[in-house]
Amino acid sequence: MTDDVVADEESKPVSDRRKTWRKAVRDGIRPSSSTPEFAKYFENVVKTSKRREEAVKRMGYANPSIIYHHMKRLGIEAPIEWRLKPYVGSKRRQRVPQEIISTVEGRFWVAALIQGEGCIRVHYSKRSHLTAVELVTVMGDPAPIFTLSDYVGASRRLKPKLNNNGNPMWLSVVGGLRAYRVLQEIRPFLLGQKLREAERALEFFAPYGYRRGHHGGYDVWPRSEFPLRKPGNPHTSPGERKHI
Repeated sequence: MTDDVVADEESKPVSDRRKTWRKAVRDGIRPSSSTPEFAKYFENVVKTSKRREEAVKRMGYANPSIIYHHMKRLGIEAPIEWRLKPYVGSKRRQRVPQEIISTVEGRFWVAALIQGEGCIRVHYSKRSHLTAVELVTVMGDPAPIFTLSDYVGASRRLKPKLNNNGNPMWLSVVGGLRAYRVLQEIRPFLLGQKLREAERALEFFAPYGYRRGHHGGYDVWPRSEFPLRKPGNPHTSPGERKHI
């Protein structure tokens, strides 16, 4: 079925789309849900639909519940975009510049700080059921943290957090697409395991810095492959983390 035909169907009332669907099934254009061919056809519709409403229209169904019924029956996961509120995902991405650090000197400076003091980690959001990549840097001296925040577009913290020893520590935290693009820009300047950690993160969280589901750090960076990684940083709580 061509895109023009699909677009034409989406403009029809629900009752008309039902008739079109049933006729398409009778004519052999679309497979019936009871046939083996249905699973592959349905999965393609789900994966190529930006929103669940689009999938409903393309399938000619009356409401999303039928879509979710078949997804559960066939073991098909919903695309990430379906987990976000309408237009939220695209609007968030529009707020993140294509280029975060504009100069080579800036990228080299950020890479050096991340190499020595930074941490590449994950953060899971239960509300959206998404795991995001994060770049976290913690230091006792606020000056480098403020400069880093300016480079990567993070907000400067107004006050430090106390570590387990009661010492004040300053933080810079970016996550999601912004962190993903920063990693892309500083990757050529990283070395050793930090470089391999960045490359794994870029692969695991492609292309927007998020991945559906709950994934821990060792899911991304297994201990057997990344023996130098340490347990999660204690200086931030989940409620403080913000992704763009």
